[in-house]
Amino acid sequence: MIDRATAQRQFQENLASLRADIARACERAGRSSNSVKLIAVTKYVDVVKTRWLAEIGCYALGENRADQLRDKAPLLADLAIEWHFIGHLQRNKIKWVVPHASLIHSVDSLRLLDSLNEHAEQLGRPCSILLEANISGDSSKHGFALGELAAAILHGMALPHLRVMGLMGMSGLGASPREIHDQFASLADQWRTVQTWATEKDPLQELSIGMSDDFELAIAAGSTMIRVGSRLFHGILERSTP
Repeated sequence: MIDRATAQRQFQENLASLRADIARACERAGRSSNSVKLIAVTKYVDVVKTRWLAEIGCYALGENRADQLRDKAPLLADLAIEWHFIGHLQRNKIKWVVPHASLIHSVDSLRLLDSLNEHAEQLGRPCSILLEANISGDSSKHGFALGELAAAILHGMALPHLRVMGLMGMSGLGASPREIHDQFASLADQWRTVQTWATEKDPLQELSIGMSDDFELAIAAGSTMIRVGSRLFHGILERSTP
């Protein structure tokens, strides 16, 4: 089993390599590396290794299961973790997510928007969200069709206890680099268009696209947040199995 010191050395190596690749991608795109936020995806990772990652300064963490966020967040409350919820959210599990998540990336229906607004009102504080778009057309993926996004954004902006921070999308399974480029570009174009609607309440400033295998294409398209897990945990999870 891997120990804390070994794991954290590996985390630091992985993080340094990843940040160097992010910086190079930003340079090619004519952007500052500070314009892209790294969300470290900790799904399938136990609370101990999640703590070790946060302890080296990787505080923006993404969970994709509501029950995992519910269970992990209280155990790590002593750390300054900024939790992001990035998975499909069922309405009956909102109560597990909203108290902990600083940003919910995956809002994919008008009913979910309404339910989140109601829960945020009950908690007495706004809920920050991104609207998820199904940019690949994959039937297995969630999200609004591109043609539905404008109406969904306006619906969310009209809800007083929500803050619509921007848009999120995922490339299609098995998509080629050219297809991924086109999928990201289509969402980025729409994101730039709707930014003219931004208000103090609803800044519309975030574009969450890009994961371990395609974040360089996402950065070129204009992503402000990338969600990376496997690159950070390389050499750690493999050594955790007895």
